[in-house]
Parts: sequence; C-alpha cells; structure tokens
Amino acid sequence: MFKRGGFGMTGKSILGTVVTGFALFMFGFVYWAINPLPYTAWNEVDDVAAAQATAAQLFPLDGIYHLPGVGNDPETQKLLETGPSVFVTINHSPASGADPTSLAIGFVHNVLSAGLIGLAIVGVAGLGPRINRALMIGVLAVFVINGSEVIWWQAPMGWLAHQIIYYLIYFALAAVVLNYFLPRADD
Repeated sequence: MFKRGGFGMTGKSILGTVVTGFALFMFGFVYWAINPLPYTAWNEVDDVAAAQATAAQLFPLDGIYHLPGVGNDPETQKLLETGPSVFVTINHSPASGADPTSLAIGFVHNVLSAGLIGLAIVGVAGLGPRINRALMIGVLAVFVINGSEVIWWQAPMGWLAHQIIYYLIYFALAAVVLNYFLPRADD
C-alpha cells in the first residue's frame, strides 16, 4: 500500500483489501446472524406486536429519543432523578434482515474498513506486530466509542460487551488476512 517515496496501491494489496473485506463480512454474519450469544444481553417484552404499536405512537418520527434527556426543559430533566430513562432508536420503515441493499452497503463498509486498517498496519513488519497494531487501534476505538456510550448514553454494558468482543476480533482478523497481501519488510 505504501511505497518508499510515496503512496501506491499494488494489485495484490487491492485484492487483499477486498478479500479481507469479504472475510470481515462473513465474520460479521457468523457473529451477528448465527451466534445467539449477543442477543442474550437483550431484554424481551411479553407482547412484541403491542410494544411495536405503542412505540410507533409514542415516537412518531424516525430517529433517536432520550427521555428525559439533556435536550428537555429543566423541569423535565428533573425526572432523571426519579427514573426511568429511555433511549430509543426508531425507524418506521419496513425492513428485512436480508435486505440486499443493506448487505451491499455492509460489504462495501467492510472493504473500506479493511483498507483503513491496512493503511494503519502496512508500515509494520511481521504478523505479530501487525496484529498488535490493529488490536491497539481496536482497543482505542472501543474505549472511546463504547466507553462513551456507557458513560453518557446509559448503554447497558452487557450489550456493549458483545460489541467490544466483536470489534477486537474484527481488527485482529483484518490484520491476519491483510498480512498475506501487504508488502513484507524485505519487499
């Protein structure tokens, strides 16, 4: 990806980015679509259809609602002291778990992510050090992003733990696959 004296992509590194993106996409499928463990962190309601209908009425627009939240007037914010608080992301559009457009966008996202990880590790020699660099970036990312979700947005740590595990494996897997395609120190 990098050459002495400037930036350059080789056919091998471009192929490696796409192959790595595919590997990450498949890992995501296994982790999120087949693996039931992440969803053990979710709570359930007795009547999903009734809850869905009520949510549609209470939250009429697509987006995020935080009740009571910092955007509310001071009197409403006092309700935080008594609880409960609610953080809802809602989308009123019909959706499918296997929407081809979402899958295509997800694949492109993984390829671009692989390219960015590749740029971060290409100057590092050897598989072990490349995995270490990728993991360090992954730890930084989950610390800043997921840590902020726990602190500021009251996200449950049980759910975020599954995301953190996923992302750390994701970064390490990317380094392993990319290592076969990136230039070696003696190239």
